[in-house]
Amino acid sequence: MPSHRRRPTRVTVLPALLGVLAMLAGACAEPEPGPPGPPVAAPPDGTPARVQQALAALPRGWSDLPPPPEAPARGAVTLWAGTRLFLWGGEDGSGGPSRGRGWLFDPVGRGWRATAATAFPGRSRPATAWTGREVLIWGGDVDRGAFGDGAAYDPVRDRWRTLPPAPIAARAPVAWAWTGQELLVWGSADRGRDSVDGAAYDPAADGWRPLAPAPGALNQGTSAWTGRELLVVGSRLDGGNRSRTSNAVGLGYDPAADRWRRLAKVPLGEGECYPQGVAAGWFVFAHFCGQHALWDQRSRRWDRVGGDLLLEAPVVAAGPVFLFAGTRPGPSGPGPGRLAAYNPG
Repeated sequence: MPSHRRRPTRVTVLPALLGVLAMLAGACAEPEPGPPGPPVAAPPDGTPARVQQALAALPRGWSDLPPPPEAPARGAVTLWAGTRLFLWGGEDGSGGPSRGRGWLFDPVGRGWRATAATAFPGRSRPATAWTGREVLIWGGDVDRGAFGDGAAYDPVRDRWRTLPPAPIAARAPVAWAWTGQELLVWGSADRGRDSVDGAAYDPAADGWRPLAPAPGALNQGTSAWTGRELLVVGSRLDGGNRSRTSNAVGLGYDPAADRWRRLAKVPLGEGECYPQGVAAGWFVFAHFCGQHALWDQRSRRWDRVGGDLLLEAPVVAAGPVFLFAGTRPGPSGPGPGRLAAYNPG
């Protein structure tokens, strides 16, 4: 299991996310290898060897694993929790909170088990993190409104606990990251207000601190932790999906100095899709506008990834592979639950 203070492999994600635009935006040619560079060390991973071996033994490319006992709710949290996949929450069919039921998938035994029951209501779009000991969840929303509470789940003890109140209002945050010491939470997806505030939660102290106000508000974006800063790239959209700026905006937050800075002009139009990507070992799996690509840090090149992904299934790095827990597309909406793995080999 990773150390409580270990910095995550997410450090490589944002440069790869921005680089994916060159390959995936529009109809582009097949990628060419980048210039040779110095040897790159695979990011450290705290997943135990037996779990690594079970995952690495999966066939190269796509494969199906035992599906979850229940089809994941819309917007359910999926997170790698050291040795197991954590699946929890989401919205019910009427746009309200799900029952907050959770599941854990063991890739060694190829089985699912339910988490302990909790009164913590399900939701979508919360800030989440794996600390090496606990899954942290804060905020989020459903169609009926936003949440301002939080909880932590310990998969070893199978125990939930409530987080203390945060010094910010209820919201679905725009950006969050685990720094190795704190869960940073910033911004709000609410189109009706400008939110430049945020907060940081320290599990060791079981307490929050407010973040310095950011120099601008965003309500849609993507974020990554570099090892020193929380980087956020996004837009401030109104109810008609119109942005205040012609280009996406970039912000950086340094938690050691409690200070924000504006990034150089981001070469993304405000109407473009926002990428998602996750690093696992040598590879970064990225989505952009419904297309998918894999970045290999050793060859310094992108390759397209074919095959259909699951409906509303975020990518999760699990040791050497990527996992996707979601629902199969049905003729009139989401169908049965599914768990798929992509092994880059």
